[in-house]
Amino acid sequence: LPPATIIKGETFETKDEFKFGPYRYYNVDEPFEDDIKIFANLKYEVQSVAGAETCVKREEAEGEDIPVNCGKRQSIKTQQTDLPLKVSSLTAESVSEDSVATVYLGILLTKAKEGNIVSRQDVQGQSSLGTADVEFEVLVAGISADCPDATPYLEVRQDENQKKIDCTAEVSLPQNSLDIPIRIKIGYGFIQTIPARTIKLVKGGR
Repeated sequence: LPPATIIKGETFETKDEFKFGPYRYYNVDEPFEDDIKIFANLKYEVQSVAGAETCVKREEAEGEDIPVNCGKRQSIKTQQTDLPLKVSSLTAESVSEDSVATVYLGILLTKAKEGNIVSRQDVQGQSSLGTADVEFEVLVAGISADCPDATPYLEVRQDENQKKIDCTAEVSLPQNSLDIPIRIKIGYGFIQTIPARTIKLVKGGR
């Protein structure tokens, strides 16, 4: 051990302490070397909205101003940001009776980043095991859609990379055809471990 130091008649033990993350090294003797791997744990909450648009029409309505595929089953492009859980596929079709259209949606969610999806209230916890309760809501023309598999939450297991949800909604048709907006709201927590570089810890070095 390094010699103690006497100050004003009192003896003080000499102690070298190296702090790095949760690791501490006491009274290190030379030569001393150790390779330390650095990891960054990112924990954050996500609230996202994916937007799309689809066409609905009255059953017998026809005309040059009505798209040929209006109301038929089709894949719809969504607008969304680059987040861990994304809408990777969205299909829509509709049937109408009188002035009401029933819209059927098929939504596929895909985990787009490495990490663990957790419930929002668990994001600051130490564990990411089990099942996450993901907040999930679909609005069709401003009307909340019925999504039986996502009520009150969408359950996502840690070993699941994709989740399929079917939703339906009824909208009024004041005219022969109508372009209606679709909004998919998703809320969850995300824990991501990012490996950085390896450093060499040397006593007396930098």
